[in-house]
Amino acid sequence: MDDGACSVDLPGDLALDLGGIAKGWAVDHVALTLAPLGPVLVDAGGDLRVVGTVDGEPWPIGVQEPFTPERDRALVRLRSGALATSSTGGRRWLRGDRMLHHVIDPRTGTSADTDLYAVTVHAPDAITADVAAKVALVLGSSAGTAYLLERGVSALLTATDGREMVVGDFPHQEVAPHASFHCA
Repeated sequence: MDDGACSVDLPGDLALDLGGIAKGWAVDHVALTLAPLGPVLVDAGGDLRVVGTVDGEPWPIGVQEPFTPERDRALVRLRSGALATSSTGGRRWLRGDRMLHHVIDPRTGTSADTDLYAVTVHAPDAITADVAAKVALVLGSSAGTAYLLERGVSALLTATDGREMVVGDFPHQEVAPHASFHCA
């Protein structure tokens, strides 16, 4: 590490991928930059941040049904804060007889072996929500729940078998089948 040059030299066999937190950081940066102009909602496909309300009303946010993405699973009404969702369902492929996905467990260097299919986290900012959703997804339902509770964030977890778990005080309400909510 070279503090003067603000750089770090990594060993040749080590790579650093900031894609796991860059989107949350960008969402926070844009939202806070625009906030002085009035209420703002920044949505970057899976990560969003709300600053302020319109006429005191919360922003209605639909949380996608993980196994049926054209439908919403829950409705969250946000006055401030962020939501981020991480899932093993979006990018998947078959290698031999093993189904792999894009969420990599840094402990193994391969697709996370998890009992969770999707995790949506509510946190004060998008970078926290983004990181917490990914970590909980990799850790699985038991260790992931403990991780989220230790950090004081709430979440909606969906297991690979379809079971759903609410962690903390995730601010949602159930929606009727086939209902859909979109931000204006």
